[in-house]
Amino acid sequence: MKRSKLIEIVENKKFNQAKEIVKKFLEDAEIANPRDDFSYYLPVDYLGYEILREEGPDAFCNYWLELIKLYEEKLEPIWGHLHKGHFLYRLGVGKFAVNIDEAKKYLEIALKEEDIAIKEYQKAFNLEVSFEKSIAKYPDYALLVLIDIIGDSFFESVDEKNRFYKGLTYQNWDSIYTPHPTDPDLVFKAIRKITPPKGFEKVIKVYNELETSYNLKLPVAILALGKYFIEILLFNIYCYKYKITNIDNKTLLEVDLNVLLKEGIKKGIFPDVAVSSLFYLFYILSRKMFKINGEVNGRIINERLNINIAICIKLLLDAVLVKWSDNSF
Repeated sequence: MKRSKLIEIVENKKFNQAKEIVKKFLEDAEIANPRDDFSYYLPVDYLGYEILREEGPDAFCNYWLELIKLYEEKLEPIWGHLHKGHFLYRLGVGKFAVNIDEAKKYLEIALKEEDIAIKEYQKAFNLEVSFEKSIAKYPDYALLVLIDIIGDSFFESVDEKNRFYKGLTYQNWDSIYTPHPTDPDLVFKAIRKITPPKGFEKVIKVYNELETSYNLKLPVAILALGKYFIEILLFNIYCYKYKITNIDNKTLLEVDLNVLLKEGIKKGIFPDVAVSSLFYLFYILSRKMFKINGEVNGRIINERLNINIAICIKLLLDAVLVKWSDNSF
């Protein structure tokens, strides 16, 4: 089957050559408009996430740094200021796996780019657009809120915290503003494959309740039922597949999700850190997020942002379950 030149080069893992093609695509501006990330994000993101999958977070971050340098040194002297929020946001996510403070730094810079874009939009169309009212659609802002909410108190060591964030690096956070649902049939088949037959009916019943809360866009219910679904799923996996009935002299029904997760990590039950990290995120948010009244560390948390984050986390759960079932990490 005939492929585009970029895809053929990427499939042969010639990433340096692929990066030059993307840079030329942006620099020539024959189809892509460097001012508009919607005109170029598909090939740019495709290459970025192939680099992440094959070469890891460091190479992923270097790719976005190269594109930022291209804009600053070659394009902006010709075009004037160009919106670089897309690159900076991706770089911030990539830094999850490297250094969370650096991740915050780049997400903050990305957010400043969003503010500039809003002001330019206001000027061009003579409109009043409130940055505070627009924040719910910005994934960089949402991730900064999540980082502030998560904090340090849920981790016993720096290594544990780093492992958690590394697992979040590979998630599709774009679902915060553009939902990317997984085929429900695939999710159902994944749950059936992961869950021992004896416990399947109970597990799928709770998942269906979670799905209802998702369809109704009920953020508190999504996080609470998501946590409960994960607990029931792990209870059945531990009990019926691994014959684990007690942890630290307590029955599985007596321990909380964080204890179940630590046991799963210790026993090597999870196929990838992305699974345990996302499960732990449900644990943290179900306990903490909606106890915050309106803001965290000065960042506004409005209803729309709550809904967007909860929906995104649920969609990430669906994707992780499918990947777990077919071991496609």
